[in-house]
Amino acid sequence: MDKFCADSVLDAALDKIETSTRLLLLPSQPADLAAAEISKLGEIALDGGDFAKSAGAVSGRQVAVAAQTVSASNNGTVTHVGLVDDTALLYTTTTDAQAVLSGGIVLVASWAIELRAPT
Repeated sequence: MDKFCADSVLDAALDKIETSTRLLLLPSQPADLAAAEISKLGEIALDGGDFAKSAGAVSGRQVAVAAQTVSASNNGTVTHVGLVDDTALLYTTTTDAQAVLSGGIVLVASWAIELRAPT
């Protein structure tokens, strides 16, 4: 039996991710926005220009998140990057562990969130 998901359905989820207003450097996977705020090691503001939707690299749709230069606000080891808006933790992903010191600079490479077509 064939499976199908319209691009507009996948784009609706990616549109929500594009409402992210900040990227957070995190030392672990937080349970929610409150936990992310308490544990963050740094943050940078985002806007619509930091996101670009396109066809997925494998299938479906994706949104690319632009590279960012983030100033660390606390000491620790960054293991996750999170996208948040004013009310919710919207998305997290892992990253290569990097020890940071407050005031140090962390370069976050561009990355993509891909929602694949059903198979």
